[in-house]
This record gives sequence, C-alpha cells and structure tokens, in this order.
Amino acid sequence: MSRLRILFATLIMFTVGAMAVYSQASGTIARTSLNWAFANGTLTISGSGQMPAWSSTNDRPWQSHRDNIRTVTIEAGITNIGDYAFSSHASLTSVNISNTVTVIGRYAFASCSRLSSVTIPGSVIEIEQRAFLGSGLTSVTIPDTVKTLGNSAFQDCTQLASANIGKGITTLPDWAFGNTGLTEITIPEGIAKVGGNTFSRSNKLAKVYFNAVNAAGYTYMIQFLPFFECPALTTIVFGDKVEQIPEHLFTSQTSIKSLTIGSNVTKINAYAFFGCSGLAEIVLPNRVHTIGNCAFGECTGVTSITFGSGLTQIASAAFTNSSITTITIPEGVTSIGAGAFKGSSKLKTVNFNATSCGDFGSTNSHFFDCPLLTTVVFGSSVRRVPDYVLSGVPSLETVTIGNRVTHIGRYAFAGCEGLTGIEIPDNVETLGIFAFNGCTRLRSATIGSGITAIPNGAFQKTGLTEITIPENIASIGQGAFSDCSRLRKVNFNARNCADLSGTNGHFNNCTGLETVVFDDNVRRIPAYAFTMVKSLENVTIGSRVNAIGNYAFSGCTSLEEITNKAAAPQPVHFSVFSNVNKAACTLNVPAASAAAYRAAAEWKDFF
Repeated sequence: MSRLRILFATLIMFTVGAMAVYSQASGTIARTSLNWAFANGTLTISGSGQMPAWSSTNDRPWQSHRDNIRTVTIEAGITNIGDYAFSSHASLTSVNISNTVTVIGRYAFASCSRLSSVTIPGSVIEIEQRAFLGSGLTSVTIPDTVKTLGNSAFQDCTQLASANIGKGITTLPDWAFGNTGLTEITIPEGIAKVGGNTFSRSNKLAKVYFNAVNAAGYTYMIQFLPFFECPALTTIVFGDKVEQIPEHLFTSQTSIKSLTIGSNVTKINAYAFFGCSGLAEIVLPNRVHTIGNCAFGECTGVTSITFGSGLTQIASAAFTNSSITTITIPEGVTSIGAGAFKGSSKLKTVNFNATSCGDFGSTNSHFFDCPLLTTVVFGSSVRRVPDYVLSGVPSLETVTIGNRVTHIGRYAFAGCEGLTGIEIPDNVETLGIFAFNGCTRLRSATIGSGITAIPNGAFQKTGLTEITIPENIASIGQGAFSDCSRLRKVNFNARNCADLSGTNGHFNNCTGLETVVFDDNVRRIPAYAFTMVKSLENVTIGSRVNAIGNYAFSGCTSLEEITNKAAAPQPVHFSVFSNVNKAACTLNVPAASAAAYRAAAEWKDFF
C-alpha cells in the first residue's frame, strides 16, 4: 500500500512539473539587457537592444519550451531578431514584430512549418540568409524599407503562394525564393541583379512580371539560372519601364508560351530566350534596336516574328532553327550577324527592306540550311544588297530587286542553284564580284542599263543560255561568264568596252557558245573578247565597229561564218584571228565593200 502511495505522489509531482514547464517560465538573455518570458503558449521578448547571434538552436534560453511556443511577440525596443532565434519552432503559428526591429537574422524562423503568415514591419532594412528557410508561410510582403535580402531567405517555403518584393531591394540573391509554391512573381523596377537559382524549382510558378529596368545578365550554366526547373512557367511580361532584357535570363525555359516585351525595351541580350521551344510568337516593340547573339536561337516552336521599326542590329544566330515561314527585315537594320536565321527549315519567303544593311561575312550564311526558302524580295526602300546576303541558299528560285537598289554586293547570290532567272533593274549601278557565281540553273539574266562594269566571276558557272551585254558596259572582269556550259549566244551591245585581260578568259570553258552578235552601236570589240572559245561558230560584227582588239577571236577553231556589216574593213592585228581556219570560214560583207575587204590585211585571207 505504501508503494502505491509513493508512485501516485510521484506521478502527481511529474504532471505538475510538466504543466509548470508548459504554462510559464522566464529569464534574461545572456550578455544583453533583454528578457524573455513564456506563458500559455506565448513567448515574449522585451527590453532594449540587440538579440544575440546564436550559433545553433541549442543556445537559446527558451529551448526546452520550443515545441510549446505558438506565438512570439517581439516588443518595442528590440532592434533585431537574432540568428536561429526561433528556428525549428514546430508549433509556432503567429509572430508579432515591433517596429523597432531593423534586422531579421540568419535562420531566425527557419523550419517553422506551421508559421503561415508574418507581418514584416516598415522598420526592417535587412532580412539575412535563410531567415525563413523551410517555413510554412503562404504569403509574404517585403516592405520598401528592406534594402538587403540574404541568400535562400525564403527557400523551401513550399506553401508560399504569393510574395510582394519591396522597392528598396536591388539584388535578389541566390535561391531567395527557390523551391517555393509561388504561382506568379513581380520583379521590381529597381532590381539590378537576379541571382542564381533565385526562383528555381518553384514548380507552380506560372507567370513572371519582370519590371527591372536594367538588370545584369548571367554567365551561362543552366543549373544556376534564376528560373531553372520551373516547369509551369508559361507567361513572361516585361514592363514598360524595362530598358534591356538580361543575358541568359530565360535560357532553355521550354515551358514559356507567351512573351510580352514592354514598349521601352531597347536591347535583348545574348541567349535571353535561347532554347525556349514552347514559344510560338515574338513581337518586338519599336524601340528595340539590338537583338543579341542567339537571343532567340533554338526557339523551334516560333512560327511568327514581328520586328519593330527601330531595329538596327540582329546578331549572329539570333533566330536559328525557328519554324517561321516568312520574315520581314525592317528598313533600319544595318547589321545582321552570321547564321542569324540558319536552320529555319520552314522559311519560304524573306522580305528584305533594310535600306543600307552592312555586308555579311563569307562563312555561315545567314539563311544556311533553310531548305524551303524560295522567294526573296528586296523592297522599294533598299539601296544596297549586302555581300553574301543569300550566298549558299540552293533552294532560292525567285529574287525581286527593288527600284531603288544601286548596289548588289559580292557573292550576294553565289551558289543559289535553284535561281532560274534574274532581272537587274536599270537603277542598279554596281555589281559585286561573283554575285551570281554558281547559280547553275540560272537560264536568263537581264542586266540593267545602269551597270557600267561586270566584275570578275559575276555570272561564272551559271546555266545561262543567252546573255545581252548592255550598251553602257565599260569593262568586263576576268571570268565574268566562264564555265557557263549551256551558254549558246552572246549579244554584245557595249559600245566602248575596255580591252579584256588575256588570262582566265571571260568566256572560258563556255563549251556550248556558238553565236556572238555585236550590235550596230558597238564602236570597238575589246581585245581578248572571245579568246579560245573553241565552240564559237558564228560572229556578226555591227556596222559601226571601227576597231577590233588583239586576240579578240584567237583560237576560235570552230569559227564557220563571220558577217561583218561595216562599210570599211577594220584594221586588225594578225593575232585577232590567229589559229582560225580562215579557208573554212565564210566572210559575209556588204557587196559594195567586197573589194576593199579582199585587199585588206588579214581580211583577204578569208576569200
């Protein structure tokens, strides 16, 4: 009986002791003038000054009451909340912070899983790293007074559905809101930098309002980008005060479907949306002047791109491998980088309106690997067609050159094997070397009256069957029409063309060329004009030709008939018809001039 009484008394004492522990306790905080008191589930911190920066949860004087604390009250006079102050308080649901607190320390409310809301007073200027790590917050408003936010401040707050970031913060640090339950977020205007993984692994984040005026970009490492592994992110809106979009900001964010770019954006930096394959439409406002390298590269789902009127620079690979079918280059564009539209496998039409676009490079054609590109129109605003602009586009079939173009650049259409015809209007004044070189299916070409020089290789290796050299042509470069194996006839109307070079004949290897007609307005036949064209059979010399340059028909071993309409035989050097079988060649001359031709040197050998 005595043992039972002792056991019963012990149980009573234990219960009373436990109740006492739960109901109330108090004390001072070492090395401070602060006091703490716990009663009926509420912990109150009072006094004046700073709380300590504890190094672990075990250092807090109320540690033994941690699991019973439901409410924390920080009274006026307290200037900060110390490191680890209330970390891992599993029962904590409510916090009252006085407006004398300026700093919330490291891990201050970390792992407070039942803490669903907190009001941060306007006195706070700093929230240190991991302050609310893994807490149960469902919403938070960071006041404008907060200037500094620490790394991972709200990381792993998986119930955090909304967050309002104050205007005082200029840097959003690494993992600040990583792995949260945010559904949308607004980045304030004053943000100068968004850190690595700031919003990463926030699986419910669907919409970002990005208002930072001039935020810094990133060095590419995909796993450290601010929105890494945000699979629900579909909508991006850049506000009207944003001036530039940072480098790599949304690289490889494949879930993005909608993009709105504010009216004041002037520059989209390199790789900003690279690999955003879910994006279907890009509309750039009029103030955007620069698109950086690979800015929209590998956006394979993009079917429509609209450029604003202010655009001047499209950098290398800016729109590679898109799904666009047509593109219009605005008038103000002055520079397009290598491979800008490379691999756009559905692109069919390019409307090129850039007035004076700079020349393109010789490698990595801007429209390389665009197998369906058949039509290019140079608009009425265009003054010059750049070097290499469509070089190496074998599918190109139709080119329209506008009525204000004065220059066609070097290699502009070289290798465009599908091009069957070209009309160079009279407004074009200069033609670059090798402009149409290698256009093997080019059957017809009209050279406008404005051109005075046909440069080296301009129509080399084309499929021309007949060509007319206009009256105003003053010079023809080496190999201008060489290797045109289908060329059958040349109508030579150039009145006073300069002598041609004796090497790399202008019609060299034109193995099918049979007929040459010099117009009645031609005054002289240039030296070396048709040297070594062994297939040439018929030549007609116009009535006003008064001079024939040396070696003009030298080596034309198949020459069968010459019709010379001039009333007086031209004085010719012996080289003009050297290696021509004159005995087998018929010379037709005006009847009234027959005697003169029979008496003239070189001509008499044809009779």
